[in-house]
Amino acid sequence: MNKTTMEVISILLSLLILSSCSHKSTNQNAASKQESLAPNSPQVGNKPLVVDRSNLKGIWWPTDDSSPTAAFKIEDSTVYYPDQEGIATYHYDLRGDTLVIRLDGYDSYSIIEKATGDTLVLHRVNSRILDTLLRREI
Repeated sequence: MNKTTMEVISILLSLLILSSCSHKSTNQNAASKQESLAPNSPQVGNKPLVVDRSNLKGIWWPTDDSSPTAAFKIEDSTVYYPDQEGIATYHYDLRGDTLVIRLDGYDSYSIIEKATGDTLVLHRVNSRILDTLLRREI
C-alpha cells in the first residue's frame, strides 16, 4: 500500500474509534439521566416549581366522578387515603415540583403539573399517567 492509502485508512480508523467513543458516552449520559430520575433522587422533577402548600391542602376527587370516595385528603404534612385498609395516613414532602409520599416501604413520586385552588394535576414518575383531581368539600 502506498502512503496516501495508509493515511486514508488511518484517518477512517480514527474517525471510527472516535465515533464509537462518542456513542458510548451518549449512552452513558442517557443512563445517567435515567438514574437521576430514580426514586431515590432528591430532585425528581425538572422544574424548580414552588408550590404553595395551601393549594395542595384539601379533599381531592377524581374528575370522572366514578369513585364513591375521594382519592385522598392532603393536610399540612400528611396524605390520607380513605379507601385503604389499615394505615391510610402517610407523610409527604415537596421537592421542587415533586410531591413525594412516604408509603410503607417505598416513596411515591408525582410531578406537580398544576396546583390551583380547585385543580391538582399530578404526573406519576416512571409512568405516562396524568391524574387530574378536583378539590371538593363533603
